[in-house]
Parts: sequence; C-alpha cells; structure tokens
Amino acid sequence: MLMVFSSVPLCAQIPEGAYLSEPSGPNALQHEIKVAGNYLIHSLYETSPPRFISTMGGSYTLEGTQLEWALEFNSAYEQDAVRSLTVPVRIAEGGLEWGRRPSTSGIA
Repeated sequence: MLMVFSSVPLCAQIPEGAYLSEPSGPNALQHEIKVAGNYLIHSLYETSPPRFISTMGGSYTLEGTQLEWALEFNSAYEQDAVRSLTVPVRIAEGGLEWGRRPSTSGIA
C-alpha cells in the first residue's frame, strides 16, 4: 500500500511539518506524520466512525529511498513488539510517498 501525503519540495531529508494522507472510501484510514529534525511520529486513525488505532515515534535516518526508524514508543508494542522499521519513502515535488512496512526488527 502506498500513501501520498501533502506537497513537499525535493530534498535529502523530510522537511519539518505535519503531513496528512487523503483518506477515501467507507473504511478509510487517516495517516498523520509529524516531522521535527530527525524525529518522526506516525499516527493512524479510522475516519468513520472516528477511532484511534496506533501511534509510534522515534528518530530516523533517510538513506536513499529507505527510512530507517528507531522507535522510542509504539502504542501497539504489546501486540507487535516492533522496535524499528525500514520504510520505503519518496520525497518529491507534489508529495511524500510512504510505503507499507516492508521490514521490522524487534519482533518477538
């Protein structure tokens, strides 16, 4: 699954700010990404009816198109035991493309 977020200029790091997905459909999910320096928080909600699903955050590095993310918190840790993620991303004029979690570490 690939999600496209609001406009972001082309650069080597993700520009600071908040990014929201554009949910559509009856069971749409809202993805919210907040970036400050090398720290990133991702929250996930159902839109209708509104329901919190999860949030996670920690420091990240961007190596090419791979975001390496060391989590400091994960609200779903008891269920998934995820401590770090590698996420494919693409930063380009017109959006931030955030791919589905292809690999995780720290899974029990």
